[in-house]
Amino acid sequence: MHELSVAQALLESVDRCQRENGGKVRKVGLTIGRLGGVDPEALHYAWPAALVTSSNPALAECVLDVKLLPLSFICRECGAKVKAEKLTLECPTCHRETLVRDGGRELIINYIEVE
Repeated sequence: MHELSVAQALLESVDRCQRENGGKVRKVGLTIGRLGGVDPEALHYAWPAALVTSSNPALAECVLDVKLLPLSFICRECGAKVKAEKLTLECPTCHRETLVRDGGRELIINYIEVE
């Protein structure tokens, strides 16, 4: 389960931020692309295990808020930007099979909520 190593890397970033700015970290907001290879459920499961390894008590009660991005495409023919829940090639605007993936591998820390 590589989500544990992802959780540990995220926690290192949050720890660095907390040490620079202070406060007790309550929540970390993430955005994950559907094609990034990170399972949000597995990440939620791995997060407490990563927290246990932290020596920073300001992180002890930190929870994750994970948002999964829809797939995003751009049509090479008409330029339409398309959001979808599954992989597709057909553009809903021009009906040609000319969609190319636009992103999908994101792993972004959107916010760190501190008390």
